[in-house]
Amino acid sequence: MRKRHFFKILSWGLFPLLLALFSLSSLGYTVNADSSSIPAIYNGTDTYSKSHQSLTNDDGLALGARFNMDGTNSMYTGDKVSNSWYFPTAIFNLNAYKDNSDGTSNLTEQVQINNTASSNKQINIQVILPKPIFGGSYTNHPIIQYAKAQATTPSSNSDGLTTTYYAGNSTLTDTSSATDWANANNVIISGTLKAGSNYELTLPLKLTNASTVDAYNLGNAFESDVINGSNVYGIYGRFAKGEALNDYAGVGKPYGVVLKVPGTKNADGVQTYSYPQATDVQLQMPDVTLNTDTSDVNNGFFNDGLAYLYTGSSYTIHFKNMKAKNGENLIDYLYEHGYAMPYPGDYDENKSIKTEFTYTIGTSSSTVSPTYPAGTPVYNTGLGMQVVKIIDVKNLDYNDTINLPVGSKWNAYDNVSIWNPDTTYQANTIDKSKINLQITSSDGKLTANHDLDTNQAGTYHVKYSFDHTYPNGDKRTISKTITVNVGNQSSGSTTTSSSSSSATTSSTTNTSSSSSSTPTTSTNPSTSEQPTSSSKIAVKGEAVYAIKDIRLYKSVDFKANKRVATYPKAKRVNRPEFIVKGYAYGQNGKLRYRVQQYNPYTQKYVKGRKGYITASSKYVQPAYYVSVPKSRKITVINRNGVNAYKKASLATKAAHYKNKTVLKVKKIVKYKLATRYQLTNGHYVTANKKFVIQK
Repeated sequence: MRKRHFFKILSWGLFPLLLALFSLSSLGYTVNADSSSIPAIYNGTDTYSKSHQSLTNDDGLALGARFNMDGTNSMYTGDKVSNSWYFPTAIFNLNAYKDNSDGTSNLTEQVQINNTASSNKQINIQVILPKPIFGGSYTNHPIIQYAKAQATTPSSNSDGLTTTYYAGNSTLTDTSSATDWANANNVIISGTLKAGSNYELTLPLKLTNASTVDAYNLGNAFESDVINGSNVYGIYGRFAKGEALNDYAGVGKPYGVVLKVPGTKNADGVQTYSYPQATDVQLQMPDVTLNTDTSDVNNGFFNDGLAYLYTGSSYTIHFKNMKAKNGENLIDYLYEHGYAMPYPGDYDENKSIKTEFTYTIGTSSSTVSPTYPAGTPVYNTGLGMQVVKIIDVKNLDYNDTINLPVGSKWNAYDNVSIWNPDTTYQANTIDKSKINLQITSSDGKLTANHDLDTNQAGTYHVKYSFDHTYPNGDKRTISKTITVNVGNQSSGSTTTSSSSSSATTSSTTNTSSSSSSTPTTSTNPSTSEQPTSSSKIAVKGEAVYAIKDIRLYKSVDFKANKRVATYPKAKRVNRPEFIVKGYAYGQNGKLRYRVQQYNPYTQKYVKGRKGYITASSKYVQPAYYVSVPKSRKITVINRNGVNAYKKASLATKAAHYKNKTVLKVKKIVKYKLATRYQLTNGHYVTANKKFVIQK
């Protein structure tokens, strides 16, 4: 057990202690679990569960009880987990529970008692049927009842043993009512068990409130015990819903990085916040992977790699152990680019800067998606971090560049603001005169007043830097270097937009009859439907399409002699679609997408159409929807219609819908780098904007 987890539990109170108990379902070493592959009962990692996969030896008896649901066994009852107050714990996949037509279900409890001694044993063993751990004090706790109106016959040698059922203190008999039997809460096995004999009893159970049980509340746990004299052996369980771990974490996407900026107060007087992306450092964020070097099971005691994800669980991402894409330590990189981590961090971090972020997997049916930082999911990234922008230079583009005309006036000191590092979000600026702010240039001329000499065209670099001491005594240098282009653009403005991709000559994209529109190379969905600023950059592998006339070039600087193709503005179904393969910057500092044209109708790349296009959202946008329209309706716009499928992978064709057909939508689901609309009949259609349109 890691000490930091133990003290975190002590400091957080009951709810995190429950979280520690039941989060046996988080990050693993090599995980590729979708919700359909999650077992009916999960016993935790091998390290945890193997020690509870056998009966307990007790004075010549091997005894215990375990659950079975849908053919999967839980671990057995046992002693309390070392250095804890709780018993071995299993997670029950609520989606796997099923009722039977005879009033029973696929959930049972199996009691076993083996006499391993060489002589007969006199026994008096009590089995406590499942009951809420906390006395049913939580709303919609699982109600598990005995599922027959009669005793169950032991399936093995029970000579000399009597099995008696009780509802409270009342003995149940063949004349007891069905209601009494439903209230059965314990069974006593007594008598003489012969040497070498085995006793087995399968108790039929039923979850009576399967449709309403709260699978998101960690307190809704149940317990069953086997009592032999003064020895109590137990097992805990909780019903939860399995989630697709890769999709939830955003595996294959870059980690997100956002700010938290105060907005206005709402009608109730509550402060609101926005979460803009830190675009100038986003491209250096590493890709999301699931491994225990950068991710940690947030359960306090069992830090093994785990394979499945469930509602109510949580895990922590350790950004201090990561490297930026340039190979530098990620936290150091951020501090060298004008950002700081929130202060103070959590208890584990000794009240220093916050370098780890914990995500809770669904505390209610409406919060199964990642919720912190709140802005991360809309930027085509995986889970991420929140940072505080400290050195804030006016009019920078997302490449930390300012463009100035020759002879213009620009003062490095007047054009920078310094935000307070001793906060958890973008709270307030501080007095620059009190922090010994250093402003230097290695290749430009700065006056004592910090005016930059702009009389000659060229590219210059200006560095801001100051040392900061946090309230706990930790020291950090915060710096940022920007690029100033003087006279390297035709416009005299201080910032420019990406407009060099407009075109007037003609080229078109053909339409065919396929209704499947997912590139085979895609691995994750687009999560930004209508980007309106440079903050919304397509991830590598994402499909984008042109909404205005654009040109495709062999090089990043968009010279006429390097032009590959010209695409005029076209109707939605004929818009050229591209797969983003990478990124580059032109000499003017503008971001370009390295792409290859893709035809979603033929599901093939277009030969000879590789190169660079603008990344400006004025010209290109994601090709897939990521939201359900308010009307919950979409219209087929592909002239040859669309196919519907039984699976989100668009496998197993189920139906075909003609052009202009209006379809009712249940939800939108992710599939690799694409999205699908699930219809109200359960079938799936593509969410590609060239095939369907929101009503």
